[in-house]
Amino acid sequence: MMDNKKRFMNRMLGFVQGRDEREEQLINEKMKYLFLSSFWILLLFLFISLAVDAYQNTLSVGTILILVLALFNAVSVLITLKKSDVYKEVVYSEEAYHAVLKKIRFQSIFASVLFLVMSLLINILFAFLSHQRLNFAEVNFLGWLTGSVLFGITSYYYAKSKITIEK
Repeated sequence: MMDNKKRFMNRMLGFVQGRDEREEQLINEKMKYLFLSSFWILLLFLFISLAVDAYQNTLSVGTILILVLALFNAVSVLITLKKSDVYKEVVYSEEAYHAVLKKIRFQSIFASVLFLVMSLLINILFAFLSHQRLNFAEVNFLGWLTGSVLFGITSYYYAKSKITIEK
């Protein structure tokens, strides 16, 4: 199976011969960066396409296809990583455990704030694109704040459950 993956990569990248471990590691690093960059660009295009569709009060096939592609990429990465069991964080001391918890706490707070900001921006953008008068009572700040706090707490406890201490 791994041989088929290497052959596929060599064909796609135009290599005639195999590569040594250092070159393969460098190629994998570059491909990972390019994939992540293109994934975020794809999400940006999806957001732009949704904004244009909201402005025109339609839903285009292109928007649906971009959404399907973004969801396929995200779900396939999640399934692949879950199968390879790389989500577990292993620490070997209490100090390392608390350091990882501190990082997870910061990441959860950042994700919660990002969730809130993006939700509010999308609400404001759709109100603007549908030519409605911007009324902050309709933005439902308290609802999005509650949702973002719940999202942050859930993501924190989910990430915390993936940490194991080995002694």
